[in-house]
Amino acid sequence: MTETIDPPSLGPRRIDQGLSAEQAAEFDGPAVSTYLAPFVQLALEHLEHHPSFTRTRIADVAQASEPARVVHLCARTGFLDAGIRRVLPGARIYGTDPSADAIARAPSRPDGEYTVVPSLPTPFTDGWFSHGITVHPGGSVGDRARLLAEYRRILWPTAQVVLAVPLRGSFTELGDLLREYALKHDAPDVEAAVTGAASLRPGAEGLANELSRAGFEQVTVTTKTVTLTFANGQALISDAAMRLLVLPELEQSLGIALNKPLRYAQSAIDKYWSGGDLFELTVIAGCAAGYRRA
Repeated sequence: MTETIDPPSLGPRRIDQGLSAEQAAEFDGPAVSTYLAPFVQLALEHLEHHPSFTRTRIADVAQASEPARVVHLCARTGFLDAGIRRVLPGARIYGTDPSADAIARAPSRPDGEYTVVPSLPTPFTDGWFSHGITVHPGGSVGDRARLLAEYRRILWPTAQVVLAVPLRGSFTELGDLLREYALKHDAPDVEAAVTGAASLRPGAEGLANELSRAGFEQVTVTTKTVTLTFANGQALISDAAMRLLVLPELEQSLGIALNKPLRYAQSAIDKYWSGGDLFELTVIAGCAAGYRRA
C-alpha cells in the first residue's frame, strides 16, 4: 500500500516562520543542498561579476576602505558563508533567520554574527551593508517586496543586492497532477488556485521589475533550468527539499491545504511512472542582482 504524506512534516508555511531543530538538521542535509545548489551558484556568479565592487562603485563612500559587509536575510544555517568568502575574501558576514534552531547551526565567527529575527524589519542600522543576498526565501510577491524594502533600508547607496528564487515554469509537472486531482474530485477551487499561483510566480522580467520597484537599478537576471528526478511518489513527498522549501511555499501561494491533493499526486506518480521511469520535476532557477539607488 502506498504511504500517505504526513502533513506535520511540512516545513514553515511563511517566510517569517522558523524551522524546528529537526528541520534545521535536515536543511543541512544532501537533499536540500542538492536542490539549492543551482540557486547558490547563480547568486555567487552575480557576486563574482563584480569582484572589486566595494572598491570601484562606492569609492565616494567612507566605508569603501573597509572589508565587504554582507547581510544574508533568511540565512537558515549559514550555507552561503563559504561561497561568499571565496568571492569576497575577508568579508564580514551577518545573517538573520526566524528560527533559533537554524541560527544555532550557523558558524560562529569574530567578524560577523547571526541573529534571530522573528519577522521584518531587522534591527540593523540604516545603510550599513555593502551586499545583501538571499537564496530561495519563499513567500509571495508581497513577501519579496517587504524583503527587498528591508534590503534597500540597510544597504548603503550603490550597494549590491542578490536574490535567487524559482521562476515561472517551475514545478509545472506537479501543478498538472494537482489540476488532475481538481478535475477528478470536482474541486474547482484547487484548479483556480493552481492556475493563479502559477501566473503569480515571476518570470525573469517580472523579477527584474520587482527589484526596480524596490529601488534598485542596473538589474540583471540569470536563469538556469534544472530537472529533479524521483523514483516514485513517496520519494517526492518525503524529500527534505520538497518538504522544507517547495511544498510549504506552494501551499502558501495556493492558499489552500494540500493534504488530499498531494496524496493524489503521490499515488498518480506511482501509477503513471510504475514502469521504472523516473518522475521529473522542472525547476527554473532565477537570480537577479541590482544596485541600491543613491
